[in-house]
Amino acid sequence: MAARRLLPSILAIVAITSCTTVSGTRVAAPAVDPQASTAPGPSLPSSGPAVRSVAAPDPRDSQPGLGVVPATALASSASGAGGPSPAGPVTVDLYRRGVYAMQATWWWCTAATVETMRNIVLRQADHGATDQERYFDYMHAHDSYAMPPREGVDLVGLRAGLRRFVAPSYTLWASSTYDAAVRTAVTRLRLTGLPVVLVVDRGRHVWLMTGFTATADPAKGLGFRVVDVRIVGPLYGRQSLNGYDPPPDTRLSYDAFRSFLLPYHFKFGPTPWDRRFVVYTG
Repeated sequence: MAARRLLPSILAIVAITSCTTVSGTRVAAPAVDPQASTAPGPSLPSSGPAVRSVAAPDPRDSQPGLGVVPATALASSASGAGGPSPAGPVTVDLYRRGVYAMQATWWWCTAATVETMRNIVLRQADHGATDQERYFDYMHAHDSYAMPPREGVDLVGLRAGLRRFVAPSYTLWASSTYDAAVRTAVTRLRLTGLPVVLVVDRGRHVWLMTGFTATADPAKGLGFRVVDVRIVGPLYGRQSLNGYDPPPDTRLSYDAFRSFLLPYHFKFGPTPWDRRFVVYTG
């Protein structure tokens, strides 16, 4: 994702244009938006990074590791994380005091997010740069594109890091609408009890979704509306300007969140995930 530094009067990305880029590698999705293509994108221009081969998706996947999903929400499940759910509004929040890790460099937003996720999921209290560097190096080594470290990591590298350091079930979802992406995110968070990684600012940065409020339990069916989400941005403490990044566990309304979860754009050329809303769920 994009590690971002802001000038006093304008929003500017310094050194990093994309903490998350994307490759043409993909697997077939069980259901594909008829208006979307899963074919590899055109060859990148010569000015872009060189393409490196990527290992086949993990055969343990129960869902596509990379691909596109239709605008419809996920199918419901009979039960969700946390046991039977009450009727009416449901609020879930995985955040707890002490789990937040600020990114140690301008381009380690993905690494700091992994560190925070491990603190949540594994009940750790790690906030150091040493482990962030380890996570970043692993993800960067698994990128689809050979890029300078200051360009961050790409979507494939991030997926590899989430699976290696957080949980092997993490999957990328690229939805054709904002509503589908948010509904996917909250449904999976509710069903798995795992935080969701959000590709924000058109792919320049990542946030973590740790919770939400919905009008009904997403684990019980599709008849719910998302009221708000809880987000954690790894730049807080290093930078907090124009919304990037607010204090950990900030609550954003459904409509306010729309300004940040924007369609993906890859600066080096077309990809199958362009103009889609990208999230990673467990």
